[in-house]
Amino acid sequence: MQSIAKREGLKVRQRMFSTYLTNYLDLLLSNVKRLLEVTPSGYFNSLLLGNSADLSNSTMLQIKTTGTLYFFVISGMHVSLLRGYILKSVRWLPIPWVVKLWVSLLFLTVFGAMIGFSTPIIRVLVMQWYVFGGTILKRLSSRKYVYLLLVGFYTICTVLPTSDLTVVSASFLLSYGAVFSLYFLVPRYRIANIGEYVVSQLKTSVYVNMCIAPLLLFYFGAWNPLSIFFSVVFSPVVALLLFFGFVLLAWQTASMLVFSSANMPSLPLVSAFTVLVRAFSLLLEVGAYFPTNISYKVTFTTVLLYYLALLLVFFSRRRYFQYRATPFL
Repeated sequence: MQSIAKREGLKVRQRMFSTYLTNYLDLLLSNVKRLLEVTPSGYFNSLLLGNSADLSNSTMLQIKTTGTLYFFVISGMHVSLLRGYILKSVRWLPIPWVVKLWVSLLFLTVFGAMIGFSTPIIRVLVMQWYVFGGTILKRLSSRKYVYLLLVGFYTICTVLPTSDLTVVSASFLLSYGAVFSLYFLVPRYRIANIGEYVVSQLKTSVYVNMCIAPLLLFYFGAWNPLSIFFSVVFSPVVALLLFFGFVLLAWQTASMLVFSSANMPSLPLVSAFTVLVRAFSLLLEVGAYFPTNISYKVTFTTVLLYYLALLLVFFSRRRYFQYRATPFL
């Protein structure tokens, strides 16, 4: 009888937990929708949720013209930043670093489940799990083997039938190239002054464009070299947008759970977030006045030879292999 009572009690607790989790996810989704109603939804939806469907054609044209396309859905920057915030939050825990990486990736997977596993979200999660695998392999084998594996995966994806595999597409490859360069090529150090910040951002932009410019020419036939300089201004604005977006979302959800109201406590954050969105929109409009796109359609053979040459450069300059982290985190 006692065992039956225990099983019944366990089932009741499981149903209660399932009901609570379902209600919480519904509440989180409603907060996302409410937030999209009080802010310019196009930017928020594309940056925070990884969905560019709400962006107008003129806005997408500005994004492509200024070369900031990798800041949006194809870069996975919103999920990468969330991963960085999670890692900072669990840094004080007395657990191995590998376990902390597991925790951050599990949180990212839960985040993707809560907002819906759209194709952009799946691309980013696949990319993050792959980078995590490369990080683990670096502890088990030589660095050169890991880099060969990364570039080999990159090359194989290029020749796959992307019409049948929507996850592995041009957007995924551009995203992979951007995050690959940020994660593996850019040094991590504290910025002491504005001069060091400018130099760091220029290096970051050079590395990113070095990895994705051939793919932009291959898939879209256009690349804007001025994007190397635009990122010096765009990067901090986008990072602040994502930070305020996550904080605002968490604030609204927590205040709804505690106070049953998400309007008043979040008004200052909504105002700051809206100002940043307006600033980003203004930067796009200003940057669109410099249409210096290089229009040239490269062949697959050219792209393959380029990445093979890039791989040789990485192997010949060992100092590149000391760089591990993205400057955004």
